[in-house]
Amino acid sequence: MDVQPKVLSCETESPPRLPDDLQVVKVGSKHYGFCVQVTINGEPHGLEDGLTIADLIIQLGLRERRIAVELNREILGRERYATQAVAEGDAIEIVHFVGGG
Repeated sequence: MDVQPKVLSCETESPPRLPDDLQVVKVGSKHYGFCVQVTINGEPHGLEDGLTIADLIIQLGLRERRIAVELNREILGRERYATQAVAEGDAIEIVHFVGGG
């Protein structure tokens, strides 16, 4: 089964030519950056290199107060969301809490 990674913030539009094992993506109107492959809740995704967990939460449209984030099988404290950047191969699990009775 060949699963293509989903891309949340990396656009591949005429990237410069590089070796096959590197992936370059357009991240601004005239800027190119690297894309890292991660797994989010069991699904592959391509994210802009340097993206923080806080940035990812915003991109996903989640509210920080109602979620828990696990990074590589370790629960991440909210105080680290703004400083913890995603890296190649990271496994991210995000659990969204729902209230009710």
